[in-house]
Amino acid sequence: MKTEIIERKGYDYVRAFIEPEEEIYAQPGSLMYMNGDVRIETKSFGGIFKGIKRSLFGGETFFINRFIAISNAELWFSPSYPGEILEIPLNGEELFVRDGAYLLNTGNIEIDTKFFGLKGIFSRGGLFWLKLRGYGSAYLNVYGAIEEIKLDGGSVLVDNYNLVAFDSSLDVKLRKIGGLKTFFFGGEGFLFEISGNGRVYLQTRSLPQLAAEIYKCRYR
Repeated sequence: MKTEIIERKGYDYVRAFIEPEEEIYAQPGSLMYMNGDVRIETKSFGGIFKGIKRSLFGGETFFINRFIAISNAELWFSPSYPGEILEIPLNGEELFVRDGAYLLNTGNIEIDTKFFGLKGIFSRGGLFWLKLRGYGSAYLNVYGAIEEIKLDGGSVLVDNYNLVAFDSSLDVKLRKIGGLKTFFFGGEGFLFEISGNGRVYLQTRSLPQLAAEIYKCRYR
């Protein structure tokens, strides 16, 4: 199998070349092109219970499409909003991903949900985040560009709306900064303090902030 991310100035997509019996899992509606003999199965990834839990609490669809090559085939996948796509290799690690960022995966990766607690209420990801674990590659899409930060025992502060994904080996705490004026008017009331050893992924733009700007324009 060969996959590549085609960069188109904020309108990225994934192109995959698969051989007979190879397979790809992807979000429904993400397929934009297919050439070759491919069987498509729509299923609940990990079983009915996990599918319901992922749909209700993870923000993702109840179903996931499985593409199985009968012959050599070429498939293209695209996300629902403009931005960058990043391939993240998994070699047995667990990766927590906010809702809406998962696009597709190759290899043997299990998808479940992880309760994020009170931190989730103040994050873009919500109470439950997706948990990806196994061996293969996960492809995430974000609004804007995506940046990777590697922590080696240190810590960083991250805006709650810009956090996309992080390794489960990291410790994440919700932290309030500044006083009441900063909290209500400074736009930086809560940040995530992330520490330990592992990878952190950030997006450079925020969809909720864009939506707020569009809403304000209605009344100007």
